[in-house]
Amino acid sequence: MGYTKDFKVAVIKFNAKGNSLEQTAQTFSIGVDTVSRWKRLFNKKESLERKVQNREKSRIITPEKIEELLKHRYDMNQKEMAEALGCTTQSISVALKKFGYTGKKNVNPITKRTSRNETIIWQRLHP
Repeated sequence: MGYTKDFKVAVIKFNAKGNSLEQTAQTFSIGVDTVSRWKRLFNKKESLERKVQNREKSRIITPEKIEELLKHRYDMNQKEMAEALGCTTQSISVALKKFGYTGKKNVNPITKRTSRNETIIWQRLHP
């Protein structure tokens, strides 16, 4: 929950009367950094209104999008998937786990080790 514009203005006015940042913060039970940020925004004539975050995801990774990617190239790594979908590797990792995909490394049957340029084959556990 954010603070109202009226509350922020009251804090700035209290501080402007000669009270220190620490006194102001303690009086209103808020952080010194918060008082300082509000004061800076007020002095720059920027809005003290609460910023509403856009919670709507601009890119939603769906199982269909992942299926389509892997249909063309089943050995893509997460970085390549992220570049193709325009998102982060973290998002890809979470989506793959959420949709039941597991990556199997291509292991050399003789040495039982993966090569430096390992290939990952994605398989869906629960189609």
